[in-house]
Amino acid sequence: MRCCWSFRWAAIIFWIAAGSAVLAQTEENVGAKVISALVAQCEGGAAADCAKLGGSYRDGIGVAKDVETAARFFGKACELGDGRGCGSLAWLYRVGQHLEKNLSRAAKLYGKGCDLGDVASCFDRAKMALQGEAADRRPSLAAKLFLKACDGGDARGCSSLGLLYSRGEGLERSSAQAARFYGRACDGGETFGCASLGALHYLGVGVSRDSSLAAELFTRACDGGYARGCISLATMYARGRRVKRDVLLAMDYYRRACDSGEVQGCISLGLMYASGESVAQDAAKAADFYGKACDGGEVRGCTNLGIMYHGGTGVEQDSALAASFYLRGCEAGDARGCINLAAMYASGEAQVHDIVKAGEFYERACDGGEFAACTILGEMFEHGSGVAKEIGEAARLYEKACENGNPRGCANGARLYFKDGGLKRDDAKALKLSESACGKGDSVGCQNLGWIYEKGYGVEPDMAKAVDYYRRACDGGGGFGCHQLARRYHLLAAGHYRKACKDWGYAWKCYELAKLYKKGTEVEEDAKLSALFLLRACEGGYERACAEIDAAELQRAEGSDGGSSAENKERAGSDGGSSAENKKQESSDGG
Repeated sequence: MRCCWSFRWAAIIFWIAAGSAVLAQTEENVGAKVISALVAQCEGGAAADCAKLGGSYRDGIGVAKDVETAARFFGKACELGDGRGCGSLAWLYRVGQHLEKNLSRAAKLYGKGCDLGDVASCFDRAKMALQGEAADRRPSLAAKLFLKACDGGDARGCSSLGLLYSRGEGLERSSAQAARFYGRACDGGETFGCASLGALHYLGVGVSRDSSLAAELFTRACDGGYARGCISLATMYARGRRVKRDVLLAMDYYRRACDSGEVQGCISLGLMYASGESVAQDAAKAADFYGKACDGGEVRGCTNLGIMYHGGTGVEQDSALAASFYLRGCEAGDARGCINLAAMYASGEAQVHDIVKAGEFYERACDGGEFAACTILGEMFEHGSGVAKEIGEAARLYEKACENGNPRGCANGARLYFKDGGLKRDDAKALKLSESACGKGDSVGCQNLGWIYEKGYGVEPDMAKAVDYYRRACDGGGGFGCHQLARRYHLLAAGHYRKACKDWGYAWKCYELAKLYKKGTEVEEDAKLSALFLLRACEGGYERACAEIDAAELQRAEGSDGGSSAENKERAGSDGGSSAENKKQESSDGG
C-alpha cells in the first residue's frame, strides 16, 4: 500500500511540474503574440499601440528590457500624435537612464505632450520650469501649466498651483485661491492638498477658522498615506489646541508617521518618552525612536541619542558611540552635536584629549547658533589655549555671544575693556556689557558692575549701588561678589566669608573665616571652628592654611565624635553668624 501511495504522489508531482511548464510556455506564446500584434498595429499607424510597445520594452513586460527600443516606439507614438508617448520619451531623456540625458529635449517633448492633451506631461513640464531644469527658472510658466494639468484632471497640478498661490510664486499671493485649489486637489485624492487645506482652516488663513474641519482634513491626508497629515493631527492632540487634549491619540498618530518614514513622528515620540510628559518615562524607548529619527536624517535624533550614550541613559554608556552620534548630528547641521563633541575633545572623553579639535568643533557650534560655544572659543583665544592667543578675536566672539543672549559672553567681553583687561580701556563699553550680563542673571556681570560703581569707572562712584550688585553676584553664585561684600562690610564679614567658603569653595575665604573664629573678630571666639575651617582651606588648596594647621589643636577640635558638635554649632549660626552679629547687620545696611 505504501508503495502505491508513493507512486501516486510521484505521479502527481510530475503532472504538476509538467502543467507549470506548459502554462509558462503558453504565457510566453501569448505574450509573443500580443507583442507581434502591437508591432503590426503600431506600424499601421496606431499611436496608442506604439506607446504600449514603448512601455513593454521600457519595463521588460513580455519582452527583454530594451530602453533604446522603448525610446524608438515612444518617439513614433509621439510623432503620430499620442501625448503619452511624448511624455514617456521626455522622461527617458530627463532621467538619462540608459539613454543620454538631454533636458532641453525633454522639455520640448513634455511641451508637445501637453499640447496633445497629456496632462501628466503638462505637470512634468511645469515642474521643470519651476525647478529651472533645461533653462532659467520660470514660475509664471509653471503656474500656467499646473492650471492646465489641474483642469485636465491631474490633482497634483491643483495642489501645486495652490502652493504657488500660497507662496506668491509666479502669480499674486492669495490664500483664498490657494485654499480653492487645495480643495480641488483634495477632492481629486491628492492628500497633500487635504493637509494643506487643513492647515489653512486650522489657522483661519484665506478661509474660516474651523478646527473640526482641519482635523477632518488632516485625517483624510493621514489615512491616505500622507505622513505630514498624521504629524499635524498628532500635534493638535498633543498640545490640545482647539481640540480636546489626548496624548495617547497623539502618540498613535506620531507612531503612524514614524512608521511611514516621517522622522518628525520619530523625534516627537523620542522626546515624549524621554521627558515623561503625560506618558510613562521610558528612556529605552526614547533611545529607540531617536535612533529611527537619526537614521531617517533628523539631526536632533542623532545628537539626542549621543546624549543618551554619553550619560548611559536608556542604553549602555559608551563614550565612543556618543562621540560618533554627536559627529553625525554636527555634520548634518545640529550645532548641539558640535558643542557636545567639542566638550568631549576638551575633556579627553572622545578617546583622546585634543584641544585643537575641540576648538574646531566649538567654532562650528558657534557658527551654527550655539552661542555658549562662542564664549568658550573666545576664552580659548583670550588665553591661547588650542589656538593662537588673539584678544581681538576673543572680544569679537564674546560680543557675538552677548548679542545673541549668552550672558557670560557679555561679562567676559566687559572684562577685556577694563584697565589691563587686554584691550584699550573703554569704560562705556565695559558698563554696557556688564549691565547686559547682570540683567540676564550672570553673577560675573553683577560683580563687574559692583567694581565699576565702587571705583567710578565711567560713572559717578556709588557705594550703595556697588554693594547691591555685589550682593546680587553673591546670591547668584559669584564667590568674588561675596568676598567684596565681606571686604566692604566688616560687620558682615563672617557671614559672607562663610558663604564664599562653604557654598562656592573659595579656600582662602575659609582661611579668613578661620582667623575670625581664632581671634573672635565679630564672632564668638571658637578654637574648634577655627581649626576646622583652617583644615577646609588647606584641603581646598590654600597652602598657607596647611602650614598653620596645629595637629594637636585639630585633634581637640575633631574630638571623639569627629567634630560634629563644632559643625552643629557652626550650622546653628550659618545664616549670618551670631545673634550679636545679626543685630549689627540690622544697623549696618546703608554703609
